[in-house]
Formats: sequence, structure tokens, C-alpha cells
Amino acid sequence: MSEQQRPPLAASLSAGVPRRAQLVRLDPREVDPAWPAPGGDADDRPRLPGVARAGIVVLVLAVLIGGVWALGGFKARTDYRIVVQPGQMIESGPYEFTFTHATAQQVKGFDDELSWHVVAHGTVRLNGDESMSPRTGGGGMFLAKDPNTVETEVSDSAEIGPAGSSETASVLTPGLPPVPYRVEFSFSEYYEPADRIQFGVAKLEYGDAVILQTGEKAWNPTEHVFIYDNLPLKVLPPETD
Repeated sequence: MSEQQRPPLAASLSAGVPRRAQLVRLDPREVDPAWPAPGGDADDRPRLPGVARAGIVVLVLAVLIGGVWALGGFKARTDYRIVVQPGQMIESGPYEFTFTHATAQQVKGFDDELSWHVVAHGTVRLNGDESMSPRTGGGGMFLAKDPNTVETEVSDSAEIGPAGSSETASVLTPGLPPVPYRVEFSFSEYYEPADRIQFGVAKLEYGDAVILQTGEKAWNPTEHVFIYDNLPLKVLPPETD
């Protein structure tokens, strides 16, 4: 068949195609109707109704969720919280603490800004081999939480020794009996003290806390926390100028 005799559609499809690619022979004979279509018709394959498919998906999800639920996957973690009572002694790393009560006092700072000075009162004893003191501040081991407003603060500082005495110390001496210990917090002016407060003490473990693993070891807070859930709180008169 010459170029002029080729069907118009075939000529348009072969335009610009190399000569070798155009050497395609078309069989002019009719296709036997008994032959099946190549690969079958995708639309003819049996399918489940849409409702049935959706039901299977829901069933699979229900089985997965049920399994997680049965294994306790949706329960709040309680193994990190160790609830203790006021006056109960706790051991955290090299320290022995016993906290009995707390106080709250409204104070006035710079520019007459109001805040609340909250103090957890107790005792501490050091069982280690070298003089040291519990760490306070953002990387420290103490937290206080108001159960009403849910305001939570980290400790500002701490005092070792009798309150208002010149015998206060900056570090603890190993092997001595328990000494008075006070952990101090600053709450906002919106804090409304009640008759109790929640006070937390992180459990310490000895290890390498540096990401680079330099081998330098120290006592570091863990995810386990001792919680004085109902530490009695006494409100003191506001601080005078």
C-alpha cells in the first residue's frame, strides 16, 4: 500500500515517526468474536458492594482498636507516679526526704508586681560519699502544682538548715542526721491557695546525662516522680513593705 493509499488515521499517527517504526503490518481480517479480550475487562471482574467493603474496613479497625484496648494501650500511665503521704520518707538517689507541709505568702516585687511565695517544708539527709545538695531550677528535681488552677512551677531555690538562722548551709554533709530543708517556688498573682498543694520530687539515677556520652556521670532526674498529692498548705499574711 502506497503512502497515498494508507488510511488517514494511520498516516497521521505515523507522521514524524522513523521509517523502521512505521513497518507495522495490519491484519485486514476480522477478529474472531470467540476470542476473549486481552487481559480481560476490568469492569467485568466480580467486586464486593461498597457497603461490604466499608464494613470490612470498620471490622479491621475495630479488631485493632480492641486489641490495643485489651492490652491497656489507651490507659493513662500511672507507673511513673509514686504517690506518698505527708510525713512519709522517700529515697531519691543519695537523698532521703521527708516533707510535712507547705506555706504560701503573697509578696510584692519590682514595680509592685504581686506573686505568691510557696515553700515546701521538710527534712533531708545525704547518704552519699561527698558533700552535695539537691538540684533546683529548670533542670532540678522539684515541682509544685496547684490542684485548682493547675498552675505548675519548678523550684526557684532551696534552703538547708533552720529557717531564719545563720546556720544555713549550701551543701549537705554525708552521714549526718536529717536537717531542715525548704524548697521555694514562685506562683503568679492569679494563684489562689487552698488548703493543700501537690508537690513532686523526681527520682534520681546515677548515669551519663551528656548526649555525647563523655563518661562524666552524675545524679540525674528520671521520669519517675514521688507525688505528695495532698501536702497541707497554710496561707501566711501578705508580706509587708
